[in-house]
Amino acid sequence: MIIEQPVRITHIRRVVSEYYNLTSEELCQDTRLREIARPRQVAMYLSRLLTDLSQTQVAMFFKRKDPSTVSHAVGCIEELILTDKSFAGAMEDLKELIIKSSFKSIKWSEAKEAYKRAEKQIGK
Repeated sequence: MIIEQPVRITHIRRVVSEYYNLTSEELCQDTRLREIARPRQVAMYLSRLLTDLSQTQVAMFFKRKDPSTVSHAVGCIEELILTDKSFAGAMEDLKELIIKSSFKSIKWSEAKEAYKRAEKQIGK
């Protein structure tokens, strides 16, 4: 019996884009602007972490030609998590928000609190 993942990549992209005040389309743009590239790396990292999708599948979803882009994104985010405590805390809060909001039973107040904690830690 195959059990479907409760977290979908479309949900990850939506939550990350909302967090960074971008549209889902902007997250997939072919640009290296830091304001878009870093959130895209975060979304790719969380997609690999929270789903069972391959690098190739994640790359295709974010309209990247080369799956090694996903590997690079994961490495960059892992390095930031190790070296920047506030970023690490924000990633934990974002991950928790994605997981909790993937289920219909989440209370909106919990989601708002997770966003607020993440914003404080990342210094928005």
